[in-house]
Amino acid sequence: MDSAELADVLVGVARGEPAAFDCLYMSTRARLFALIHATVRDVGFAEDVLHEVYLEVWQKIHHYESGMGSPLSWLMMVSRRRAIDRVRSEEGQRRRIARAAVLFADINHGPSDEQMLLGEEYCELRGHLATLTERQRQSIELVYFADMTPQQCAAHLNVPLATFKTRLRDALVHLRTIYANGSASSVA
Repeated sequence: MDSAELADVLVGVARGEPAAFDCLYMSTRARLFALIHATVRDVGFAEDVLHEVYLEVWQKIHHYESGMGSPLSWLMMVSRRRAIDRVRSEEGQRRRIARAAVLFADINHGPSDEQMLLGEEYCELRGHLATLTERQRQSIELVYFADMTPQQCAAHLNVPLATFKTRLRDALVHLRTIYANGSASSVA
């Protein structure tokens, strides 16, 4: 299918015609899947991302402007962006799981000095977090242990972004004060 025919199909999709969407899917799925799979390197994730791409196209077809490039270029841009978002999301999830495993694992206090130090640091950190208010502790845990952005945290907690940032800042100031006082007393 050439660019002009694909542009006509997108016009049909914009009008909400299921037949036009079916035609779009049948004529572009192999190429978009190949692009997505090359980025995410997993068939299951590639299928999920392809589904998300077509859902986005169906819902946001009005964002396409023919003067900015061919229809296929736009579809490939949407696909590539979604694939990169998935890779970043998966990497972030792996980091969160690894961080949680370190924080919540039963640390074997065997012969390793490193394991003993990790256990002591973990206990110290948990003790300092316990001195925070519930909202401050929740803010720290969401940002640093759940790897969420402040915007995501505010939405998750259903509070204004400024309110969440204030809680987070207050918690960090409190923890800095504790660590500053603790390091000063341990030096003396």
